[in-house]
Amino acid sequence: RPRPLELRVIDLAATLKLAHSTATSALPMEAAGVQWQGLHALVSMMIEADQGQMLQVFVILFENALHALSGCENHICRVHIEKDGTDVTIAVEDSGPGIPDALRDRIFEPFVTGRKREGNRSGTGLGLAIAKGIVERQQGMISAGTSTLGGASFVVRLPNMQRIVQG
Repeated sequence: RPRPLELRVIDLAATLKLAHSTATSALPMEAAGVQWQGLHALVSMMIEADQGQMLQVFVILFENALHALSGCENHICRVHIEKDGTDVTIAVEDSGPGIPDALRDRIFEPFVTGRKREGNRSGTGLGLAIAKGIVERQQGMISAGTSTLGGASFVVRLPNMQRIVQG
């Protein structure tokens, strides 16, 4: 059951950098040798959101990218933020194998995973479903596609400020 949102003005760039630190600390073997593009160039960008829950979303995206890059020849993960009027877009891309066509339409459903359930890189298929729920509760949207790096691309679009819902 999702916890209530604790909305406040947060620095999106700082949240992404903390998510990077958390994901790479949790997966040091997978993170070794990964070239991070754009992460260190991120500039402060303030939005209204639940920082703890957004941190969870970005840790999920970064950990998934690190798992995808394991065993690949090129280890690149790119992070980009763009402000567009009343919204902000965050893209996380990797140079991994990408999302299998058979999973593309269901990737955000619970228990859908491209990883096997046993072994070192096992997956339950809950991470992206959790991320989608968090993003949507904050009046945003998340989508998956193909990166220009050849792997997966995940795009999160959030409002700069939460819109008041009239009842």
